[in-house]
Amino acid sequence: MGSPEGVMHGQLETDGGYVLMAADGTRPEDEVVRGGMNLVLWGSDEATLRRQFDGLAEEAR
Repeated sequence: MGSPEGVMHGQLETDGGYVLMAADGTRPEDEVVRGGMNLVLWGSDEATLRRQFDGLAEEAR
């Protein structure tokens, strides 16, 4: 097991009707491929989700 202070999953729900979910990598090899984190935008308005994703991706490495 990992550190008891560690956070594996997180979720934020907004008044705008979308959910932002995140999880850190669970295996050492995941960190090489994904940088140790996954991020998911979830909602029903595709245009809003695309705009938000594009905004996040703009500064991504």
